[in-house]
Amino acid sequence: MIQASSLFSALSTLTMLSWVALILAPKSKPTRLLVRSFLIPGILSAFYALVILFKFSQLEGGFGKLEDVQKLLSQPWGATVGWIHYLAFDLFVGIWIVARAEANKVSHVFVAPLLFATFMLGPIGFLGYLAAEKVFFASAPFHLYVKEKWKLWNSKNAFLTQTACLLFVLAALCLAATLFDKREVDGAPIWFKPAKFFASLGIYQLTIAWFLGTLKGSLSRTYVQRFQYWTFTVAVVEMTIICGQAFLGVRSHYNVSSPLAQVLYGVMGLFIVANSFVVAHLAWRWIQSRKKIAYPLWLGGMYGLGIFLFTCVLATAMSSQPFSRMGIDVPALAAPWVGWSGSAGDLRISHFVGLHALQLFPLFGWFVHRQKQTTLTLSLAAGFTALLVLGLFLLAFSGYPILAV
Repeated sequence: MIQASSLFSALSTLTMLSWVALILAPKSKPTRLLVRSFLIPGILSAFYALVILFKFSQLEGGFGKLEDVQKLLSQPWGATVGWIHYLAFDLFVGIWIVARAEANKVSHVFVAPLLFATFMLGPIGFLGYLAAEKVFFASAPFHLYVKEKWKLWNSKNAFLTQTACLLFVLAALCLAATLFDKREVDGAPIWFKPAKFFASLGIYQLTIAWFLGTLKGSLSRTYVQRFQYWTFTVAVVEMTIICGQAFLGVRSHYNVSSPLAQVLYGVMGLFIVANSFVVAHLAWRWIQSRKKIAYPLWLGGMYGLGIFLFTCVLATAMSSQPFSRMGIDVPALAAPWVGWSGSAGDLRISHFVGLHALQLFPLFGWFVHRQKQTTLTLSLAAGFTALLVLGLFLLAFSGYPILAV
């Protein structure tokens, strides 16, 4: 006799694979044959009918009052039948969204995030698609504008832009994995850290694509190719180790619990140090391009690169510590989504601010250039950010809980 837990796991896995296919390859033959034909929702519905037929009469509770529903869903078969209900209809809505988007000639690039939202949060994703269809997709100028900007960004560096999109998809899959793998490390879901790093590296790939694209006339084709392949290699090495350690249920960073863990942590550190020197060389080429780039854009890029490299220098002191938290080793999470501690000095706060200056200041420079404003505000913001990074680092290093409430 099949158990409720076994059926729950089997159908959940089948549905998750269907969603992956629907999000990543909606036009492929397997997806059309198995998912978009409603075969998988049909299978889910068939199991739903079987559970209703053979198990529902044995359950206590009902649908008349909230207390009855609570009682019904508190039983293994009651929760399972309710879950299958969600799985079947959420997947049906996802298939409907794909079909409707294709009929309206909406690019799947815009639909995929809404499908993921539907997979994770059901009605919210559905509502998001309805709103997007009415407000955005129905507006031809907006749609064409977004497609034009996508082509423009892709022209900066197609390889890194498409790699970034892949990393964002993998980040979404890691978030989805937290629904099924309930293990934790340091009080956070085990797959949340890989999700954060996939997303962060995706943003980094787009940033490097912008820098290389902006310097295109000043760089040789060989230099660009080597730089983009190096950037991709760093992402592959880092994420292979981080995901591998997550799979094993242990830390990836600050893990010296075994010789293998020490080697893996050392490899990550080696690649990050090497990448800092590679970015430093890019900064040198950026300095040399002063007269070829609009001054606010050039200055924003320069500040972003400078603060990024300054943060990399601070990271050498950060990585020499036994852990990123200073003071105590048991975290009280004040910011659980990023894993920052509210009871110890957390070096990752300064690290986060400094690294993402690489995105902030090119954007700031673009805004100043577009609005034809003085670059004084840009310089003041850069000075403040550099002092903020240093101040946050020193406070955390002294053990001060920055996020203490």
